[in-house]
Amino acid sequence: MGRPTRPAEHCIASRPQLRCAGRSLLSRHRHVSLTLRSCHRVSISKPFWLWQTEVTVKAYEQFCEETARTMPAEPGSGEMPGFNPDWRLKDHPMVKVSWRQARDFCTWSGDHLPTEAEWEYAARGGVDGLKYPWGNDCSHDEANFWKTGGLDQWKHTAPVASFPANGFGLHDMVGNIYEWVANWYGEDYYRQSPVTDPRGPTRGTQRVVRRGPGFINPRVLRTSSRLRVDPDARRIYLGFRCAQEASP
Repeated sequence: MGRPTRPAEHCIASRPQLRCAGRSLLSRHRHVSLTLRSCHRVSISKPFWLWQTEVTVKAYEQFCEETARTMPAEPGSGEMPGFNPDWRLKDHPMVKVSWRQARDFCTWSGDHLPTEAEWEYAARGGVDGLKYPWGNDCSHDEANFWKTGGLDQWKHTAPVASFPANGFGLHDMVGNIYEWVANWYGEDYYRQSPVTDPRGPTRGTQRVVRRGPGFINPRVLRTSSRLRVDPDARRIYLGFRCAQEASP
């Protein structure tokens, strides 16, 4: 199936039938700091597109239908009753997918998983030195996290784009769920990584996931939050979004 022509300012997913949110173009030669404990600045030399929202249940169901795959068991089946029974909440982020399943979806849609550096640059929304894109204090009017209040009325995940976008027009880069990124995890990688376009170790046993699901632990909301996870793990708080290199 052919790829649609990308609009001038935003692009949709690579298949016409897949009605995902657009992706915002991020500028080249930007810098991002990595790691929670210390600042490590790197440069991203190539512009890229990032989906404005996490991949939804509806989008993943279409992927499964077109590729003859089976949806994972719904999160409410014994793990967390009421989370998303029978995958009825189609506009919520897709969870319980492994790193490989996330990668395969992105490949199918003509995209790829973002690198860790791309993800954090995008998450910060053009600002640096803050815990969150909007400031240094948690706010239920800005993100889905522990308990409810303000705009946040969801016990578990919230529908994608339920909260204001960051400075790059990206939603839910804080809260809601963890997101897979492309990188292998390396304990000391950023002490010796390339300054430009670091892509992580060439091999490993665990993959990196970024920021956290505030409905489980509000302490992991920060844009610098990162975790190492078995790539075969399928967890109720772990999903993804896709990226794509953009033409100059």
